[in-house]
Amino acid sequence: MFIPTIRRALRATLAATLVLHATPAAAMPATTVRECPPLVSMDERAQCFLATPAGRRALAAVGERAPADLEARQAFAALTPSFARYVIRTAGLAKAQPALEAATADAYPKFTGKTLAEWRTEWVAFLGTGRTAG
Repeated sequence: MFIPTIRRALRATLAATLVLHATPAAAMPATTVRECPPLVSMDERAQCFLATPAGRRALAAVGERAPADLEARQAFAALTPSFARYVIRTAGLAKAQPALEAATADAYPKFTGKTLAEWRTEWVAFLGTGRTAG
């Protein structure tokens, strides 16, 4: 009497487990809506991430500290190298380094002469021109 009850419970558990794991990946919540290829230039990767919701959220933090949520933090990690290289190439290493190291909105006008918002706008426009390199 006791064994059939255990068997039924085990079968029900097994069935529930199979249903859960058989759910198509499309029905599961995705961490990013768009998959950005890892083996492209940092500028192309940044362009890809800027086209995602997480990338748009992360854009508001580029040049400062990383955002709190995981998806935006991952996008931030993909955007930052391209942004930093753009600032260094445009302003020069001597001006860009202290601003990038401080990672505050106040540091950019102090060391580079442009606000962080201006840097972000120019960088996004640069990415949109397609003149990006490696």
